Amino acid sequence: MLLHLNRKYFIVLLLMLGFILPASALARELPDRSQWQFELKPLYIWFVNFDGTSSLPPSDGDGSGSSRPGINYDEVKITGAFSFHFEVEKNNITVFTDYLYSEWTSNNVTLGPFAGSGKNKLSEHLAELGFAYRIFEHEYFEAEVLAGVRYLYAGNKFEYNAANIDLSINRSAHANIWDGFAGVRLTGYILDSLSATVRADIGGGASDLVWNIDALVDWRYIDWGSVYAGYRVLDYKVSNKDIDLNLQGTGPVIGLAFYW
Repeated sequence: MLLHLNRKYFIVLLLMLGFILPASALARELPDRSQWQFELKPLYIWFVNFDGTSSLPPSDGDGSGSSRPGINYDEVKITGAFSFHFEVEKNNITVFTDYLYSEWTSNNVTLGPFAGSGKNKLSEHLAELGFAYRIFEHEYFEAEVLAGVRYLYAGNKFEYNAANIDLSINRSAHANIWDGFAGVRLTGYILDSLSATVRADIGGGASDLVWNIDALVDWRYIDWGSVYAGYRVLDYKVSNKDIDLNLQGTGPVIGLAFYW
């Protein structure tokens, strides 16, 4: 859980929370919430690094007994990615959706006690649909509670050749993982055009536990556009008959946002 975050993640979050505190005597003009507001973040970039493990169930006749072929995610490279985020807001209610596709490959494959070489491809479709309700708003600060549904499609493929024994495995599996989540989103305004946001949520369902934290600084350089950067941590723990996942994705986020 949150206690598993190491020191560098706490430092990033503390810096973001420091920005949220009123840091300027310039009060922003409160927006007109009675009008429809739209926000699109196309192709945001998450420089994610995975840490953890995944595995497939044992298969009859593979020579491995009850061993599950698995991979340690310490040396992976991305081979494909696509993402977007969209929000619709009116009054104090916001409806949002987010989608992220990523494909990862690695040559660091292990199979029980056996030595050998092989490769793994992990494909993920991560989508969420949720709503946020604004419970407090001030010139310098606003707070929202949020809830929604998160979907993860995980496809795992192993190609393995063991050393010194007659064992070759080419196997794949996939899982559809649906989870509910709830959390908070806090936004502070350093200047009228400069803000910082921290979002934290936790949930479960088909997964054992999933939690997410992201912290972003946003500069709205023009009425219809902004640039932002920050850091995100997403942690999944899934145990089912098809795929076991114990993965944490961490890394900086950058992107553009458009408003109308």
